[in-house]
Amino acid sequence: MPWYRRLIPAAIILLTVGSLYLVSKQSPGSSTPSHNQQIVDQFAQALSAPLLQPAITTNAAALSGTIKPDSVSPVVVAIYGDSRDGDAIHRELVAQMVAVHPAATIHLGDVADTGSDVKAWTTFWKITATLRQTAPFWIVSGNHELPINQFAQYFPDQVGNHFEDIDGIRFLFLDLESGVAKAVAYLQAHATDRTIVCTHEPVLTAGPHQTDSIVKEAAQLLPAELQRLSIKLVLSGHDHAYQRIVQQGITYVVTAGGGAALYNLGDISGLVTKAKSYHWVEATLTAAAIKLQVWDQSHQLLDAVSIAF
Repeated sequence: MPWYRRLIPAAIILLTVGSLYLVSKQSPGSSTPSHNQQIVDQFAQALSAPLLQPAITTNAAALSGTIKPDSVSPVVVAIYGDSRDGDAIHRELVAQMVAVHPAATIHLGDVADTGSDVKAWTTFWKITATLRQTAPFWIVSGNHELPINQFAQYFPDQVGNHFEDIDGIRFLFLDLESGVAKAVAYLQAHATDRTIVCTHEPVLTAGPHQTDSIVKEAAQLLPAELQRLSIKLVLSGHDHAYQRIVQQGITYVVTAGGGAALYNLGDISGLVTKAKSYHWVEATLTAAAIKLQVWDQSHQLLDAVSIAF
């Protein structure tokens, strides 16, 4: 369903409230609120309540799926990761994302310090409310989503390996925490000729996590398969900074500046650019290419690149 059709019920309610308000203003003066005014107040309370709750009705389970924008071209997707406990920075970055009216938002994992932190999840729902209520919100679980119980409750259709299609492009989310070999098999089964791979742990990185066992295994098993399948772009999080690495014709972007404390970066073969900076990625999808613009906390351009399919 196009996103704007989901706004029709809210629009009807707002028109109803407006009409009742006008009627209530015509009531004779009294210290006791009119019946219509009471209804107006009740409607106002009902409308504001969902934004303050981690309501499952506004999560990805209700909004995800195959999307074909009605007449919107090119399509913009907002991408970021590792927001964790950096709430003030997270709010600033989300405000920038909302301003570009993305057709979808992708979070590359690590919403909270621990997956069972209900308070952190509640804050996450509040910060991302506008993004989630106007377009699909897709996510791949990170190591900090463990234990997975809360994540599975809020995003039941996005546990483990999964994919989402938008405007003929497949975003394929690989859960490396559940096994790199299993992720490779899923990639083999579901990749198309226009696929972008998303992971939490990076396949290649110049950050401190390059020595992690999962990252080392991913670096051993995934690049050859990505090349065989003609995958051009891999998006990852986990190492808290920005990196763009190009090896064997594949661009690896690490975008993990969503709010968590930033890391120092070293070097790696194929490293094109890096920045120890909070940021998000604006991805513009066209028939022939994907254009990435990377914006920092002050909305200054950190990097820009166009990758052909």
